[in-house]
Amino acid sequence: MSWYIKKEEIVGKKVLGVYISEEYLVLETDQGRVAFDVEGDCCSYSYFYDIVGADKLIANGPIVEVNELDLSEQNHDANYESIAVYGYEFVSEHPVWGEQTTVVSFRNASNGYYGGWMQMVHSPDRLNVNELQPVTGEFYEVEGR
Repeated sequence: MSWYIKKEEIVGKKVLGVYISEEYLVLETDQGRVAFDVEGDCCSYSYFYDIVGADKLIANGPIVEVNELDLSEQNHDANYESIAVYGYEFVSEHPVWGEQTTVVSFRNASNGYYGGWMQMVHSPDRLNVNELQPVTGEFYEVEGR
């Protein structure tokens, strides 16, 4: 797991709400707010792209595991030579069905040499969730991309 994500600050928390934008992912939990942002190396740009399974994250019990995923497919667009795909999975426990996974993905656009990462926001309570998009369904693609 990347050192940018402190597992001990996430595991054991029950997610009550999920909010996302290109810049931020916010989890409102029973123990307070946890937030993440995405960064890119010099000459690159990172942004949240989508989240799958947020409904499970909200409906299930506490998060039991967080893992970095290798989603290394590459795409191309007119402004950048390559789009690298990254992601994290949040595993929560359903009382009947057991472990279920929620996946958030983000992209990094660059010339192919630079990369991106997701990191925890140090003062998550400063973020205004009214400026973010609430996520309640199974699949959500971030608006603006």
